[in-house]
Amino acid sequence: MKIRSLEIYGYGRLEHRKFDIHSDFVQIYGENETGKSTMQAFIHALLFGFPKDGEYEPRLEPRFSPQYGGKMTLELQSGEIVTIERNYVHQKEEAIILLDGKQKDVHWLNQLLNHISKETYKNIFSFDVLGLQEVHRKLTEDKLQAYLLQAGAFGSTEFTQMTEHIKQEKSRLLNDDVSGEINKATEALQVLESQIRQKDLLFETYDTLLSEQDKLTRESAEYKTHLKELNQVLQRKQREIAFHDQAKEWKALEHKLNITPPTFPEQGIDRFEALKKQQHQVNRDLQLRQERLNQLTVENSTIQLLENTVIEQSNDLLKQEQSYRNYQSDLSHHSKMIDQLTNEQATLMKDIGWEEYHLVDAGPSVNEQASLTINQLEKDSLEKSQIDREINFVKDTIAKKEQALHDLEHVKVHDERFEKSLQLEKSKTDLIDKTKLYDTMKEEAATFEARQLKQYKLQQGSLLLMMLLFIGGAIYSFLIPQYILLSVFCVLAVITIVMLMMNKKPDLHFNQSLAQEVTDLNHKVKDLQDNFDLSFDLEEQRLIRQRMSEGKREIAREKNRYHQLNHSLQDINKRIEQSTSTLQNIRVKLNLPEDYLVTRLTLAIKQINKINALAIELETLNSKHKVTEQHILQFNETFNRFRQTVPVDLNIDSLFHDLKTMQTKDEKNKFQFNKNNDQIALLNKEIAIMQEQLLQFNKELKTLFDEAKVSNEPEYYAQEKIFNDYHRDLAQFDKLSRSLTDQGFSYDDNTALSYVTTIDLVAQQNAIEAHIEQLKRDLAQVNERLTVIHEQMETIESDDSLSRLKYELQIKKNQLNTLIYDFTAVNYIETLIDAHIEAVKEKRLPYVISDATEIFKYLTEDRYIQVLYKDQHLVVKASDGQVYHPTELSQSTKEILYIALRLSLIQSLNKYYPFPIIIDDAFVHFDRTRRERILEYMMKLKSNQIIYYTCNRSTVVTNKNTITLERINKEVKK
Repeated sequence: MKIRSLEIYGYGRLEHRKFDIHSDFVQIYGENETGKSTMQAFIHALLFGFPKDGEYEPRLEPRFSPQYGGKMTLELQSGEIVTIERNYVHQKEEAIILLDGKQKDVHWLNQLLNHISKETYKNIFSFDVLGLQEVHRKLTEDKLQAYLLQAGAFGSTEFTQMTEHIKQEKSRLLNDDVSGEINKATEALQVLESQIRQKDLLFETYDTLLSEQDKLTRESAEYKTHLKELNQVLQRKQREIAFHDQAKEWKALEHKLNITPPTFPEQGIDRFEALKKQQHQVNRDLQLRQERLNQLTVENSTIQLLENTVIEQSNDLLKQEQSYRNYQSDLSHHSKMIDQLTNEQATLMKDIGWEEYHLVDAGPSVNEQASLTINQLEKDSLEKSQIDREINFVKDTIAKKEQALHDLEHVKVHDERFEKSLQLEKSKTDLIDKTKLYDTMKEEAATFEARQLKQYKLQQGSLLLMMLLFIGGAIYSFLIPQYILLSVFCVLAVITIVMLMMNKKPDLHFNQSLAQEVTDLNHKVKDLQDNFDLSFDLEEQRLIRQRMSEGKREIAREKNRYHQLNHSLQDINKRIEQSTSTLQNIRVKLNLPEDYLVTRLTLAIKQINKINALAIELETLNSKHKVTEQHILQFNETFNRFRQTVPVDLNIDSLFHDLKTMQTKDEKNKFQFNKNNDQIALLNKEIAIMQEQLLQFNKELKTLFDEAKVSNEPEYYAQEKIFNDYHRDLAQFDKLSRSLTDQGFSYDDNTALSYVTTIDLVAQQNAIEAHIEQLKRDLAQVNERLTVIHEQMETIESDDSLSRLKYELQIKKNQLNTLIYDFTAVNYIETLIDAHIEAVKEKRLPYVISDATEIFKYLTEDRYIQVLYKDQHLVVKASDGQVYHPTELSQSTKEILYIALRLSLIQSLNKYYPFPIIIDDAFVHFDRTRRERILEYMMKLKSNQIIYYTCNRSTVVTNKNTITLERINKEVKK
């Protein structure tokens, strides 16, 4: 199976790329980040499908292409063509598989690939420098042996990982240090059985505890009955002590309240004080309103109001305020503008050199002529300076290049030495090619010579045997005698002797002419090296001659350019003189001084046009200024007539403000006068109402005195105190009566309790409490014993640990059986894997070792002649007969041994898996000679196609077998 073409629609950084592969070995060269690894991942994706989300392998979806996928063309060993096209569309992978144009499915492709997985393919047929570096890790001798054997027998480390995992699993289940799960489960079973035996002893003490519990329960009930009765007596006594003071107070209030109840108006004090407060407030308000009435009467007599004619005249003047202010503003503005325009006109005339105003023609035609001429002059001046810079640059360039040629002349070797060096290089190349051809023909000639000598010896032996037989037959016929038969045997013997003499030894001579050519080339190379000093770098001399040739051509081009620039400079100078003359004529027409720059004529024309416009604008402003002054004089005459009629002093500068202030003041006076009149009428009404209220308050106060049966204010307050004391004592008596009744005391109990002393009650309470405390201590002892017994019985009753332990015992037994079953299964799997590994080693490994020997011998240039597998160990034999373990080999030799085992494994699997081999820069650590020897071997390998990715291009591989990847820089989407 060989890849013939790859077409990438979009995969990673590769987009719209197509590669045709016509050979069995192809070198794909590219610098870093040109897409070599992406192309390798693309091949894997087309053979086995795109990476799924969540896998460790990146999906490499393109950033700049709408398509994700591509197409591959394969050529089978039968000559049939298979096309595989995969695209990722609408979050779904689509695959189109064609066999000579006939549609096939993915299942057929899996059968074609012999159901190999992507990971297995990468482990066997696709390897890189990381796989080689694996042999340099800190591996022990056994691990390095296992790694190399797996590379040759299985192609991956999966079997070793599986074996290690099985060993770990067996160690986890059962080991000698009693840390395995089976050991732990057995120990747990023993502990559970001991706990079950201890629990059985607890149930024998339950009956004894039950009888003792019944006895103590009856004693506890008796103590509780006595305590309940005593507590009731104690509570009664405590209530008597608590309410003893209340009973005594109750009895005292009973004697105090045994009188006729006093009378007093309801809320009498509040009503009396409210009436007094209202009476005082009304008197104060009446006095304030009388004072306010007198004040308003005096204020109205002082207010002076304006006449209506004066107000009308002032309104007429106020209406002219805006126009007057506009006239003043216009007058000031006109004055400023006239001064400003006059100064601006003088400045402009000074800028162009005019001492007085001139009327000249500065129209658009003159401006356009000057502008075009100045633009042309500036353009020519700029071009002149550019040409001057280019001429100087060309001079410098010519000088530098001539100096560089001069320097190269010093390092350049003589032409004769250079020619001899070329002859030496050609002779070496021919010598290498003919030596390789000679070695190849020599091996074939040796094989042919051995075959011819073998054939010659076989012919000679046959003829000699026949001659002896014929001679023996002739002797036998002579002795019989049978002369006819004798003559026949003699003739045959003579013929055999003649044939034996004519059968010459083959004259085998190797191709002496080719050997002579090789010898001559060796002599020629030696003569050139001995007779001539050829120690210089030929490539460097070639580059020096090439640079000298290019330098001479560049000097000629620069000199030609120098002459062209001089000619252009002369033409530009003529155009500059013509433009300058035209501009000077325009300057004379505009009456400009001779020192005025001609390049500023367009600016002068603009200034002249602006001076003319300013003269016209000044004339217009002067006429407007005179009209505005006339309007202001008319308004001043009207103001002088009005000022004589008003009672206030007015000023023309603040006229409108004073008029507004006067009108505002008059309006305020009118408003205040009317407001005062309204307040005077209102105050007169309020005074009458307040006088009526005072009469009503006096009547209500007399009514309160009559109800309390008093005649003045002090007696009224004394009667209120007597009334309140009586009702407060009555409320306290009712409260005490309710409280004592609520506590269960009757009238007789209250009376009896009021005559008992507090000391007697406390003595009775202490005696009862002492008796209760003694009963409590006895009850506590009984309850404490009951609690202990109850806890012991409850522990025995609620203790389900026995059943739990038995249940747990059964679970542990089942778990132990499961672990034993798992251990047996793992042990069986280990036996199967070991048997499979041994079978693979017995059947496949001898062929792999044999092929690896040939490959290893070739790649090491016969320094190592054999790879051996003895006593489960892999060793190599050197040409001197020494046997080395892989750990004793150098770094590159170990890597070559690994490559030899991998390639020999691939050759042994070729019958079932004839897949392409993909190598991703795996030889970067090799020197040039060893790397080229590996590549030469791979180019001879015809069993599998080899795709070799590298960033270091090898000269051994021809351009025909090389594909170059170029870096494509694209801006990242934002």
